[in-house]
Amino acid sequence: MSNSKIDDIIKSNKKKLSVKEISDLTEIPRNTVQRYLDQIGYRYIPYKKKPWNKGLTKENNESVMNSATNRIGNTWNHTEESKQKISESKKGKVGVRDFGGTGNKYYYGDKPINSDFALDIVKILDKEKIKWNMDDRIISYHHNGDTRFISVDFYLEEYNIYITVKYHIQSDTRKKLQKAAKENNIKILIVDQMLYRRIVYTNLKDVLKNSLRNS
Repeated sequence: MSNSKIDDIIKSNKKKLSVKEISDLTEIPRNTVQRYLDQIGYRYIPYKKKPWNKGLTKENNESVMNSATNRIGNTWNHTEESKQKISESKKGKVGVRDFGGTGNKYYYGDKPINSDFALDIVKILDKEKIKWNMDDRIISYHHNGDTRFISVDFYLEEYNIYITVKYHIQSDTRKKLQKAAKENNIKILIVDQMLYRRIVYTNLKDVLKNSLRNS
């Protein structure tokens, strides 16, 4: 019944409509409308939310004025009270990563793990009885005459291979890892999104053997 109402609205309107417009006209929830439109291939107008501060300035709006007052350049000028609230909200949830930066805090036993994806890989390593350690994870390489460092996640002594889990890896990070591997004459297995899925749905030992065979 709801689909026929959507069909009637589409047929009776010559112009393209947005999901919101169809939802308002049919009184059908937006997500239901969008799901049906995607199924039938209807090219609806993307919904653009109006910015809350459009047309507002420091001179005519108190919220914009306060926002501008609390900023220094591109950073917020937090009060001591706001700093304390932020600190309390992050306790136990955020950990410090190698070479600075913060991220979600994960532990496997007493071992700090950099991401939930790396945590999955650790569990698979143990499940498949593959010995691993987190020693000597900092690897040096050179760039423009300078010595740089990059970290990996695990070392597998049996396979003589390092593993770094980078589910969403940027091309420059991949190049740095490849450069570090070449300069140090080592093998680094980069577990990106595609390889992560292969490992999860097949088995890690086969992936390692194929990696060493192709290196």
